[in-house]
Amino acid sequence: MRKLKVLTAGPEAAPEPHDSTDLLGSERFAEFMNRARKGVDYVLVDAPPVDLVSDTAMLAAHSDGVHLVIDAKKTRKGSFAARQSVRSLEAVGVDVHGTAMTKFKRR
Repeated sequence: MRKLKVLTAGPEAAPEPHDSTDLLGSERFAEFMNRARKGVDYVLVDAPPVDLVSDTAMLAAHSDGVHLVIDAKKTRKGSFAARQSVRSLEAVGVDVHGTAMTKFKRR
């Protein structure tokens, strides 16, 4: 029997850290992520868009890979933002495993 474990974060869970860069770059966070992986098949992390905050790339560095979610209504074909997101992730050694497109209309 498979189980789903969920850990939430945000204003209701705990006060925001004063400097998230210090938190995500800490040994304590790395240990937390390693403990989270034990006994589960996957650890999924929902994060803000890569181009909005550097925290996302730092968080991704603790992962085995990333799936980008692209908004079809806001992202143009050959988008600089999409390419830059992939480059930012690859720069910290993260594998981009794939993409998903939302708000896409089939023709």
